[in-house]
Amino acid sequence: MRLEAHDMVYVPFSPYRTLERYAKLITDTFVRTVAANEGGRAARPTFEGIGVSNPITP
Repeated sequence: MRLEAHDMVYVPFSPYRTLERYAKLITDTFVRTVAANEGGRAARPTFEGIGVSNPITP
């Protein structure tokens, strides 16, 4: 197909866009939790750690 001047080209989103967004959210939450726990243990040896609560609604 040959394009002409002022033609518009539609490029759809990736079918895995939502999956990629949730994977990034899960990875970021995990990394932040590990970093917070390790920082807390480095500052205070009796630190009990923090948990994760990440509600995802369908």
